[in-house]
Amino acid sequence: QRVTDGDFTVRTGLTGQDELATLGRGFDRLLDERVTTLVKAEQENESLNDSIILLLQAVSQLSQRDLTIKVPVNEDVTGPMADALNLLTVETAKVLADVTHVSEEVAIASDKVKSQSDMVIAVANDERQEVERAATELTAAADDMNRIAELAQVCNQTAATAIESTRKALETVVSTVDGITSTRDTIRETEK
Repeated sequence: QRVTDGDFTVRTGLTGQDELATLGRGFDRLLDERVTTLVKAEQENESLNDSIILLLQAVSQLSQRDLTIKVPVNEDVTGPMADALNLLTVETAKVLADVTHVSEEVAIASDKVKSQSDMVIAVANDERQEVERAATELTAAADDMNRIAELAQVCNQTAATAIESTRKALETVVSTVDGITSTRDTIRETEK
C-alpha cells in the first residue's frame, strides 16, 4: 500500500527461512533495484533537462547574434547537438569575420572611388570654366571681327569712291593738260 502511494523507502524487513521471508527479501531487492533504477532515471532526466536548458539558452544567445557562446558538450544525447552548435558558431564567426573584412575592403575601395570621382568632378568644373571663358573670348573676338569686317567694307566703299574721284580728277588733269597742250599749239601757230 505504501509503495502504491509512492513511498519507495519502505521495506518489508522480513527475516527467517520461510516462504514469506523469502518473498519479503525478494520484494525488498526488487524495491532496491527499482529505486536505484528510478533514481538513476531521475538523475539522467535531470541531467538531460539541464542539457536541453543549456542548449536553449545557447540558441537564444545565438539568436541575439552572440557568437561568443560556447555550449558545454555533455555525454548524453544532447552532446552531438551541442557540438554541432559550437561548430556552427565557430564557422559562422569565421564567415562573418570574412564578410567584415570584405566589407571593410569595399568601404576603402568606395572611398577611393569617391575621392577619384571628386577629383574628376573638380577637374571637369575647372575645364568647364575654361571652356566657358574661351567661348566668351571667342564670342568677343567674333564680334570684333564683325566690326572689323564692317569697317573694312566701309573702307572699301570709301576707297572705291576715292578711286572714282581720282579717276575723274585724272581725266580732268589729262583734259586740262590736253587743253594746255592745245593752247600751246595754238600759241605756237599764232607765233608762226
